[in-house]
Amino acid sequence: MPALRWPKVILYWAMKDGRRVVAAAHYVARLGEKRGEIVRHVLESGGRAEVQDDLMVRFASKKARYRDFDRRVLGPLVEAGILERPMAGLEIAWRAEVAPVFDRLGLPAPPPTRDPARGRTDHGQAFDWLHGEFTSVRRSDPGATW
Repeated sequence: MPALRWPKVILYWAMKDGRRVVAAAHYVARLGEKRGEIVRHVLESGGRAEVQDDLMVRFASKKARYRDFDRRVLGPLVEAGILERPMAGLEIAWRAEVAPVFDRLGLPAPPPTRDPARGRTDHGQAFDWLHGEFTSVRRSDPGATW
């Protein structure tokens, strides 16, 4: 995991014609102190934090927009694998990715999730039956190693 300090440039010096000159430079990408504070806050909050009601109140400027804060401040933490996108964000990204496929096939898009925070917890009877079929072997011997 990259250090949670500000980025920096490391200069490599050499002598040329009796003068000290920069021979090479290396950019060290780091996520920054502010993002480090965000990670600490999320960990102290039990691993969960609401972006608008919690993180933006504590870490964003008064004029910051949600999408800018999400993309510019939280985006690098998501790309580094430190944070995950909230379910609502995942649903939006998924819909954008599958929409062209549904359009190409002439299928209607699935209805929006009623409550993205609940994720996969509300299923109908059809899923309950299917889940029972798929887990029947595991339930037959719970102590077994599969």
